[in-house]
Amino acid sequence: MCTGFVKKGKDLICGFNMDLPDGVWNYRVYTRKDQFFVGVGPAFAPIRIHGVGSGGRFGNLPYMNAPERGRFRLGFGRRRIDSLVHRYIGGKLDFDRLEHLARTKEIVNLPGHSMHSLFCDAEGRILLVEPGDGARRIEENEAVISNFPLMVPPEDLTPERHGFYGVDRYDRAMSMLRTAGDDFSMADGMEVLRAVAQRQYAPTRVSFVYSRRENAVLYALEGQFDKLHRWEFA
Repeated sequence: MCTGFVKKGKDLICGFNMDLPDGVWNYRVYTRKDQFFVGVGPAFAPIRIHGVGSGGRFGNLPYMNAPERGRFRLGFGRRRIDSLVHRYIGGKLDFDRLEHLARTKEIVNLPGHSMHSLFCDAEGRILLVEPGDGARRIEENEAVISNFPLMVPPEDLTPERHGFYGVDRYDRAMSMLRTAGDDFSMADGMEVLRAVAQRQYAPTRVSFVYSRRENAVLYALEGQFDKLHRWEFA
């Protein structure tokens, strides 16, 4: 599952819910002077899968639930989407380089997975990247990502399949963002994440909201939205 969003107003607010069943990935929340992220793998070299870097480098890796698109293949002209997310959050790619790679290389999934990403930077530039379909700039002031392809929606995107694809979460988050004013804040962002949080099957494990104005993150663990933590970048 998972739901992410970007909202541009007087501030730039980015948020993400990581929804995950028990035992799927061993993950940890990392707070560093220039990064906040969820990492998987060894602690000495974690892979960044969702997070934000100081200055607004927002990236994420929710499931896309379209395994036929962008299947993993090796090749110099290809880039794995998880590598783009990892390097962007870590500051190894800036937005211009990220967009160039997404438009000029074939973007593929990691083996056995189907994922996509919503990227943003401090200037409010938003980029959607989906394996098999490349990249698209989003010019609106709101953007949401859940678990269905946004560039080429699946043919079986029916009401009976909305839960699998996260359509209800997408619609609810987008409605809240579009009806919010320009004073949309970190607290408002947390309310969006609370509204789309999951309790069964893939419970919400980590929720975080970033503010460009404050250059800080609010986050909650295990769906405990009444117990928020704050991380300020150096």
